[in-house]
Amino acid sequence: MSEIKYNTYKEAMEAVEEHGWNLQFVRKDLQDYDMCMKAVEEHGWNLQFVRKDLQDYDMCMLAVKDNGYNLKFVRKDLQIEEMCLLVIESNGSYLQYVRKDLKTFDLCLIAIQENKNAVEYIPLKYKNEIELILELS
Repeated sequence: MSEIKYNTYKEAMEAVEEHGWNLQFVRKDLQDYDMCMKAVEEHGWNLQFVRKDLQDYDMCMLAVKDNGYNLKFVRKDLQIEEMCLLVIESNGSYLQYVRKDLKTFDLCLIAIQENKNAVEYIPLKYKNEIELILELS
């Protein structure tokens, strides 16, 4: 667990403006949307330190465009097909972070074509068909 270093909003905002990763040291009740967006704009990885209720589509999309791995930190209800496709096209193994109901056959096929190791994250209902397609290709 990160040690809290900033106890006032002013201190916290100045620290985040200096280095976005300082958000991890800000008390959750001091975080606001602008502060969190500044941190994510600096580096998408900082999304992991954002209070879940402050996340929105724009912030999350910014984070996953920076690096698809950041889908891991996106609130599940904010994941949409477009976001997941963007992530999977960059690295099929990130299928593991996609919400279950968004793991369509087509998305799984794209994931496996991008990274054969993504097979372990494909739902059972698609596995046989996708493995057959792989054998034929």
